[in-house]
Amino acid sequence: MIKQTLTIKKLALSLVVSSLSVVPANAQDYFAHITPGGKKQSIPSPQAQPKEKAIQGSLAMMSQRTPIVTWFETLDKTEFTMIASDTDRTLLARPFNQEAERVQEWTQTANKVIKNYRLLASTIRQMDVPENAPGLKDYRNLSAGWYADVALLYEDLIRPRVAAKTIEELNGQVKEIDVRSSQLTAQRRDLTQMDITLRKKYAVHMSKETDALYKYVNSKQ
Repeated sequence: MIKQTLTIKKLALSLVVSSLSVVPANAQDYFAHITPGGKKQSIPSPQAQPKEKAIQGSLAMMSQRTPIVTWFETLDKTEFTMIASDTDRTLLARPFNQEAERVQEWTQTANKVIKNYRLLASTIRQMDVPENAPGLKDYRNLSAGWYADVALLYEDLIRPRVAAKTIEELNGQVKEIDVRSSQLTAQRRDLTQMDITLRKKYAVHMSKETDALYKYVNSKQ
């Protein structure tokens, strides 16, 4: 039963580490999601929109200096500094292969993510929203809540559990993790779209930390 419980827990972990590889709301890459069947599907970021849909100024590399632009720049920098690094995401997505060292590295990385995301959620909540910026407060609160929820999910995965007594109970644990993982993945997509909509509305450039076009042009200067 102990071995079976560990196997199920590993399966539960594998269901979330890729779908919860947390990225800034304006990242340019794809979200990877592991389905219950084990197949990996690429979910394109909502930013991958046809060029004709981009509004002049909102997706440009630079924007006029306004309090809202400054707010987004502060948010971008804060997220980029505290989100999981490429190394963190690799360690979280790596299979255990029955190796105790990998389990320990996973746990250490998860603890790091929990600490950073709780701090990130608190920091975002305390960011004052500029006046006359409808939608920004909701976006701030939802983003902070998302990071807090991710931290809670990782914490639930690494905390000690009472061994399940039946296979049905074990399957229920896996199902719960899968549902929460899928919900957070869907919420991340919604927040990404909300981020883009607000940037278009207030003529805010994409994140300088993650925008591929900005990095390309800046490297040529």
